[in-house]
Amino acid sequence: MALAIGRVAGTVCDLLGVDPPSQSPLRFAVVTGDDQGQPDAAISSGAGQTLPQVSFVYWLHIRPRRFCGGQLRVYDVGFRDGHPSLDAEYRDCPVEHDTVVFFPATFYSELRPATRPPELRPMNAPLEDLPGSRFAVRGSIA
Repeated sequence: MALAIGRVAGTVCDLLGVDPPSQSPLRFAVVTGDDQGQPDAAISSGAGQTLPQVSFVYWLHIRPRRFCGGQLRVYDVGFRDGHPSLDAEYRDCPVEHDTVVFFPATFYSELRPATRPPELRPMNAPLEDLPGSRFAVRGSIA
């Protein structure tokens, strides 16, 4: 996955209108989501590291899918009184197995919680069906 992202990093940066990195440093975290928590992860820059230009989310799950929700939500940002403000408008990117979505790192985004339909919920332990969870690799290209 890292090699594939690295190969398209320059093209993605060109399409999004940001400067491509001189190298292709990737930062990422694996995120799981089910009905027991918030599936969100922050990808932070360490001291002396370049700020990310592009963010991405790559989804993996078994088929047929055994969860609902889990979309990437990207918010519109407006300006009020000369300051950026979060508008109520947003776009949800659907979860599709083996799919990656790239967007400018300056966009506010979140991974929505993934839940299990009642007919697929284990009776005693919701985390027993870990393979049925939504997995996401959330990352950035600096």
